[in-house]
Amino acid sequence: MPSQRATWAANLAALAIVPLVVVLVMILSTVADAKPGNGNGGRVSGGIEKCHPRHGCIDGDTNGNPEPTPEPEPTADPTTEPDPAPEPDPAPEPDPTPDPTPYPTDETDPPPSTGTWSDASITNTAISGSIDNLVEGRLGSDATRTVLVYKPTWGRDMWVRLVDHVAGATADVKLPDDGHGSWQALRVTIAGDRLWTLSGVGPVTVRQFRIGGSAASPTLSQVDTKWYGSFDSRVGDLTTLDSGSVVAVWHQQGASGLHGHGVALHRSNGSVTVREVTGLGTMASKDVVAQHPGDGTIWILSNADSSGTIGRIRLAERTSSLDVLSVDHGFIGSQHDGFGPDPENPRLAVAADSSSGELVLAYQSATRQWSSSGIRSYPAVARLAAGGGVTFRHLPVWVERVTPLGLTVRSGELWLSHRPISSSGAFDRLEVAHLRDGTWSTTTLGSLADGYEAAPVDPRRPIVVYERSDAYVRWAAQS
Repeated sequence: MPSQRATWAANLAALAIVPLVVVLVMILSTVADAKPGNGNGGRVSGGIEKCHPRHGCIDGDTNGNPEPTPEPEPTADPTTEPDPAPEPDPAPEPDPTPDPTPYPTDETDPPPSTGTWSDASITNTAISGSIDNLVEGRLGSDATRTVLVYKPTWGRDMWVRLVDHVAGATADVKLPDDGHGSWQALRVTIAGDRLWTLSGVGPVTVRQFRIGGSAASPTLSQVDTKWYGSFDSRVGDLTTLDSGSVVAVWHQQGASGLHGHGVALHRSNGSVTVREVTGLGTMASKDVVAQHPGDGTIWILSNADSSGTIGRIRLAERTSSLDVLSVDHGFIGSQHDGFGPDPENPRLAVAADSSSGELVLAYQSATRQWSSSGIRSYPAVARLAAGGGVTFRHLPVWVERVTPLGLTVRSGELWLSHRPISSSGAFDRLEVAHLRDGTWSTTTLGSLADGYEAAPVDPRRPIVVYERSDAYVRWAAQS
C-alpha cells in the first residue's frame, strides 16, 4: 500500500491539473467567440456548428450530413445598364455677386437738370409768422389754375392760394369752415367754378365751394358738405373727370368689418352715386384715383400695408350709375420682379399723359437694398395702357421706402419729386428728377423740415410746394 504521504502528493497533483483544464477551456471558448461571423446561427472553425437554441442548425446538422452547396453569386444582367457613377460633391457656391447698383454717390446720380426753377416763400399779409401746408397728395389743378390750401402755424383760419396761369394772377382767399368734420389728410381738386375737398379720419368729409369774383380777387362760398363711411374709414384720393363730375375715394381699415373701398361720384347736376367695392385689402392702404386718358374709365390704384401688390379697380361713369368693370388684386406685383412695389407700404402718385393716352404711376419699388442705416428702394415709374399693358422704368436713386412722391406729366415729359437717402441714412433733401427723351436729370430744391412731410405737386405742370428746414413753406416752379 502506498504510504499516506504518497496519497497526499497524488491528490495535490490532481487538484493542480483541474484549474489548468478550466483555464484552457475558457481560452478556447474566447477564441471561438472572437471569430468573424460567429453568433447565433453562425459557424466556427473545425466544422463544429453553433445552432440557434430554438431553430436548430443553419449550415448543416449534427448527424454528419454534408452542408448544402452554396448558391453562386448572381451575375449582372448584360442588358441592364450599370449603376451610374456617384456624383461628385457639388462645388461650393461662390460668394454672392456684389449689387451691380450700389448706393449712388454724387458722381453717379443723374446729372443736374438744365431747367430753371424759381423758388420763393409763400407769404400772406393777413398772416403774421409762419404757415403750414395742409394738402397731401396733389395740388388742385385744371387747365389754367393751381390751388393750395394752407393755414397759419399758430392759427385756425384756413386759406386758399389760387394761381391763374393764363391771367398771370396769384390770390389768397380765406376758406369758409362750417366747423364740422376734420381737415386731416386733405385732398383738393377743381371742377369749373367749384373747389372740392376730401378730408377726415372717419367718417370722411367732402366739401364743395363756389369760386366767384375775378382771377385777381376771387371769392369762396361753401355750397355743400357730405360725410361718408364710418369711424373705420380713411381718406383715399379725389379727382375731377372730363365730364365735370368729381370722384372721392376712401377705404376701410378693417377694424369694424370687411376691407374695401368707398366711391362717391358727384355729378355737376348735383346728383350723387355711392358704391362700395370689395376685393382689395385696404389696411393702411395708399390709394390714388385718376381718369384714364385712353378710354375715359376711372382707375383706383391701391397698395395695402405689407401686401407687396398694387391692386386696380376700374369703374365707368354712366348717366345714372357708377359701374364696376373689374377688380384686380395683383395688377402690379411680384410677377414684375424688381418693378413690383416695395413689400412694406410704398407711396403712390399718379398723373395722366394725354399725349400717349396712358396713366403714369410712381411708387417705391421692390428693387431695394439693406444697409446699416436702414432699407431703401428705387422709385419705379409705370406707364399703364387702357388695355392693361404696363411698361416700367426705374429712377436709379435710393429713397426711403415710405416717403411721399410727387408726379407731374406734360407732353411726354415727367417730373418725379423724391427724397434721396444720404450715406448717413438721412432723407431730408428734396429733389426733382426730370425724365425727357429717355434721360433722367435732377434738381435739388432744398432741405426739408421733416423727411416724411407731404410736398404736394401739380400733376399738370412742374410745381412743388414744400416746407423747408427753416420752417418756410416754399412754392417752386420750373419755367
